[in-house]
Amino acid sequence: MNSRSSKSESKINQVFVGQKKMAVHFDWKISSIYSELTKKFKSLSDHVNMLDNQVAQTVDSFKKEEGFLPRKTNINPRRTASVVTLRSGKQLAPNLGKGITIDEFIELENDGDA
Repeated sequence: MNSRSSKSESKINQVFVGQKKMAVHFDWKISSIYSELTKKFKSLSDHVNMLDNQVAQTVDSFKKEEGFLPRKTNINPRRTASVVTLRSGKQLAPNLGKGITIDEFIELENDGDA
């Protein structure tokens, strides 16, 4: 019976050794898959952050375009405005006071430039 018991023990040991090798192989496989998934997740996270920044920049550029007032007004360095032109094309003259026409005002302003 000793020979049978030693054969049984030998077979059991072989099974355990085989299972241990499989476990080590599975651990290595799972570890490498986890590492690859971690790299891909990091890459996706970086890409999402980049897209967030691009969206924020695009929103800022749209705010600067027509239809939005600028945060700071541009000052005319030469003088104050004498005529305002609306989007419709209509021109608004400044408050000229009584007795002065727009033509007289333009003439006075041209004389002041000369």
